[in-house]
Amino acid sequence: MKNKKVILSVIIAFIGKASFSQSLADFDSIVNVLNLENSPGYSILVSKGDSIIYQNSLGLADIETKSEITQRTKFRIASNTKQFTAICILQLVEKRKLELSTQVNQFLPFVSKKITIEHLLTHTSGLPSYDDKDLTDAFYQKDFNSYELVHLIENDEILSKPDKEYYYNNTGYHILGYIIEQITGLTYQTYLQENIFNPLGLTETHYESSKSNISTLAKGYEQEDSIFHSSIYYSMDQPYSAGSIVSTPSDLVKWNTAIFSHRFISDSLLKLAHQPYHLKDGRNTHYGYGWAIGELQGSTKISHSGYLEGFNSTLFYLPNSEISVVVISNCTCLNTDKLANRLGAVAIQKPIVEKKNIQLALIELYKFEGEYDIKEAIMTFKVVENTLTFKMDDSEEYKIYPENKYTFFSNDLDCTIEFSPNQDSLTLRVDLRETVGVKLITRKNKHN
Repeated sequence: MKNKKVILSVIIAFIGKASFSQSLADFDSIVNVLNLENSPGYSILVSKGDSIIYQNSLGLADIETKSEITQRTKFRIASNTKQFTAICILQLVEKRKLELSTQVNQFLPFVSKKITIEHLLTHTSGLPSYDDKDLTDAFYQKDFNSYELVHLIENDEILSKPDKEYYYNNTGYHILGYIIEQITGLTYQTYLQENIFNPLGLTETHYESSKSNISTLAKGYEQEDSIFHSSIYYSMDQPYSAGSIVSTPSDLVKWNTAIFSHRFISDSLLKLAHQPYHLKDGRNTHYGYGWAIGELQGSTKISHSGYLEGFNSTLFYLPNSEISVVVISNCTCLNTDKLANRLGAVAIQKPIVEKKNIQLALIELYKFEGEYDIKEAIMTFKVVENTLTFKMDDSEEYKIYPENKYTFFSNDLDCTIEFSPNQDSLTLRVDLRETVGVKLITRKNKHN
């Protein structure tokens, strides 16, 4: 059913009138199939430089009050905060108050002397992240200051030596926020306001803490059995410099425009931020300083995604075409990466052709059941209603479909999973990143 909550698409500029009308129809063909009546939704913006190509808002900011999402509705952008933190650090490097090679031990004595600022920026420090543990909801409802947050891992074992492995790490970015405070004498929030938000005119962008009361902030939701529930309370002190920023699509495009105009930070530092870091053994992490480096239909994509209870966000830039795409949602059930990729592909006139699945016998599907350790999580596969599904740790289950005998794809997530012929390992591919998983439990399948 066509979504009655779709607000009229706003087109301000594009390249020529012929491509204008065709692109509008193509964008709408992607968006209008989303059935978001009486549900949480999305806020969307696609731009070329300063000019808006496509803008849309769908669904409800608050189901209880029936308040619709508008372009002024604010969302928690979660880990997209990391690029703001990275730029704050690079500003201090540019002012010679810090170096990329500075040892973190100078600020936190419990950290190995071998770990540098650059290791934190690139998630290659080998430090654990506090939220890797099996923590209760009650823990996540606690308020912490920056000192307390960074010391949550003080007695934890390291995951690897620095520069040996890539481990996505929220605590690493907490430490960067803490270092900003130690060097400047300002709170992270004040530093952001005075050095990022105010200079760039980001009037709809805020740092959120447990004490904040932000107007027009969407309410976050979870979905269970087709029913939407308000997401559990989560102390906004905890995301801190890894995920506490709130914003709108228009402000995020302003941010993208400022960063990629090469006027806000030096070219040399920006180049480092936007090129993939390589580990000591030469492996490509596909991550720079606060940005992931990937591809969209053959075009370089500089991006980040964010997840926080009740919210998803995707922000990326295609430098070859100067295209920015922002998709943010107020339900963890709504995938922003997939929608953003399809809108971005239309913007560069290389639409994504959806994959088609083949049929595999049930006895073949059962062979893939089991648990696989991919270092950052445990992936559990099982057959549900004649379809192979997987989940990451305690996440919701996702259906995957066979592209060939050993390779599966997700319609919900832009990823593929390729199993080895004997099913003892797998390769998870997301964009250009590949992660190898090893099967944890080997047993004779009861369905054989």
